[in-house]
Amino acid sequence: MALGLISVAAPAQASELSVDITDGITAEPGVPTGYFVIGTGLSKKTPVSINWGDGTAQVARSKCSAKKATVRPRKCRIRVGHEYTSPGTYQVTAQDKSGQVLDSATVTIVGESREASPETSKPTIQDTSLWRSSMRDRINTVRAGNGAGPVGSCPRLDQVAQSYAQVMADTGHYGHTGPGGESPWDRMRAGGYDYRAAAENIAYGYPTADRVQQAWVDSPGHFRNMVNPGLASVGLGAAESASGRWYWVQVYGSGGSCDLGGQSVETPAPLMFPMAPAM
Repeated sequence: MALGLISVAAPAQASELSVDITDGITAEPGVPTGYFVIGTGLSKKTPVSINWGDGTAQVARSKCSAKKATVRPRKCRIRVGHEYTSPGTYQVTAQDKSGQVLDSATVTIVGESREASPETSKPTIQDTSLWRSSMRDRINTVRAGNGAGPVGSCPRLDQVAQSYAQVMADTGHYGHTGPGGESPWDRMRAGGYDYRAAAENIAYGYPTADRVQQAWVDSPGHFRNMVNPGLASVGLGAAESASGRWYWVQVYGSGGSCDLGGQSVETPAPLMFPMAPAM
């Protein structure tokens, strides 16, 4: 694995989160399962990835600050529910941001199958938008904790970042300077983003968006880009090479236009480690 121009391979640490998924719930298809109580003493900085066992997943987090989570842990819980569409017994699994399994439980769905409504259907683990929204949330959590305002979604920068991630995946070339000698700033201008300030983070070899995001947070230079208060927007790109290696790009900017005529960049990437299969 590599981050920027530096190789990073930090081992996952054992989780210290207290997580307990309610076990043995029974519900009907199309009816919410009620609330699974997921953990105590959780803060905004400790998201939990939940696999519902039916091919869908979500990232949940408490609304508590780190201080409140320490002082009043019982008030700082994640409570989530899910609506299944088909009968069966499903294994629900919760993981921390490193992929450590925190707890698992089963839910039994009885009755006739029903179609999921648009309001309750969840994105899949490989959903084209889930990984981007999750990564932006994590970026903005870090920025908030370091006195910087949030960065917004920028479809034009997503396009720039995705294009360069694909170039690296297709060619095996790795570096801020592209295979044709172009700089990050050249790529941004060519993509129609006339920046006032800009920065780029790149990485390869990390198997999930969660892992590469944490690696960037842990790297001082990449972290400085992430919390720079002069940067207002971020674009995210990820592409898989023929050999299965993932290449990742974050492009930050301010002053340019993010408009893509109403279009968005929809590309999949692995959000989290593979979950336990449904039983």
